[in-house]
Amino acid sequence: MIGRRYGITLLARYPSLQPRADRVNDLLERHHLPLILSIRFLYGLRIAGPIAIGMSSVSWPRFFLLNGLGALLWATLIASVGYGAGHALIHLLKAVDADELWGLSILLILGLVWWLVERRRGAKNKT
Repeated sequence: MIGRRYGITLLARYPSLQPRADRVNDLLERHHLPLILSIRFLYGLRIAGPIAIGMSSVSWPRFFLLNGLGALLWATLIASVGYGAGHALIHLLKAVDADELWGLSILLILGLVWWLVERRRGAKNKT
């Protein structure tokens, strides 16, 4: 509804959204069904995508149905990946001894210190 009612005004107010909205419009003209289903999965288009779809000629009941189906697919996929990663981590950590955890902790701390030193060096070189 925001795209239908305020789409042109929003794009005028936030010109950084214009390239993304144009990209969505180009995709929408060719593939509106898969685009609406997958808009949640496309990086950089999660905000501009629905606004651009609202500005298009796609009817709101069609968008509502396809967007709901896309949300269901997205939520199922993200929850499944999280669930699977959690179980994999449990099995992975069962086989790890305390000595290995200490070693990993030391490596992580050394890596963090190295990253901070390199970041500071980069900041000094820029000035």
